[in-house]
Amino acid sequence: MLKNYDLFGELVHDDVFVPNQKGNTRDIRRGEMAEYITLFALGAMEYDPCQGPRSGAVDIYVDVPDVGVVRIQVKGRSNKRKEKSVSFGFKRGFHATQTGSYDYEEDDFDIAACVLLPARRVIFSHGVKRSITYRTKEFEIPDIERITFDQCLEKLSPVRRA
Repeated sequence: MLKNYDLFGELVHDDVFVPNQKGNTRDIRRGEMAEYITLFALGAMEYDPCQGPRSGAVDIYVDVPDVGVVRIQVKGRSNKRKEKSVSFGFKRGFHATQTGSYDYEEDDFDIAACVLLPARRVIFSHGVKRSITYRTKEFEIPDIERITFDQCLEKLSPVRRA
């Protein structure tokens, strides 16, 4: 006979499961999912990526042969309204905190990774931009991760790295 087991009782009061006062836990989770999808895409391309510090300007670092360490900033969107295009805004911080949100500096990262969460697909873009818009159909292009990452690597100079 099965008994009622409290498998996660000790974790219920952990900060991970309790939304903070600002209510941004869902945004944090979406960001983490986008990072994991990007890590998987890079791993599938035979790279060995690693995550950066939680509050840093860079989400992922990857050492690319003949290029050096590449710094990647990840942004994810869910596109719940099934729009034909999706925009990714690149701001640091969170608007409800004391420091607020602010623009990235030109040399904060090398590549932007835009993740469409429901499709679990990534499009990479070279350089720092305030926002990037893609048609949702672009995420359906076969091997779009490899195509766009290779295009970004071609634009990077092996001299300037982290």
